[in-house]
Amino acid sequence: MFFPGHYMYIEASAPRRKGDTAQLITPSYSSATGACLKFWYSMKGTQMGTLDIIQSPSSGAATSIFTKTGNQGLTWQLAEIVVPPSANYTLTFEATVGGFSSDIAIDDVSVNTGICTRPGIILWWKNIKHDDRIIAELALLKILTFLQTNKHN
Repeated sequence: MFFPGHYMYIEASAPRRKGDTAQLITPSYSSATGACLKFWYSMKGTQMGTLDIIQSPSSGAATSIFTKTGNQGLTWQLAEIVVPPSANYTLTFEATVGGFSSDIAIDDVSVNTGICTRPGIILWWKNIKHDDRIIAELALLKILTFLQTNKHN
């Protein structure tokens, strides 16, 4: 499922106070093989709070599958998270205000069955020189090719 066209955020200025939360809860999903949650997030601010993603099965305990706290920089960041297999679960995006300067936003949220295109690997390009970036991209391509070739072994 993909939610295009709009981003969601929590406004941290008044009347919000430190510790206030906003939640976005997805429709119910079910996957025997797991899923890939992909989204972009922005967390820039000197008093940044926390963004949590919580998987809540219809039976059993809820589990945090992603947490970011503090200033994450000026640019939007991509997150790809492997969601463990579960029958009938929801995902909750929970943003907690850290202070006046701590707006948290998410965009382009998608949930797809199967593994993420970059299994468990998130590459951050910030502060990486061009030549190193090319080497990292080639290494990632080799890893993905290896995984694809050996997925039946």
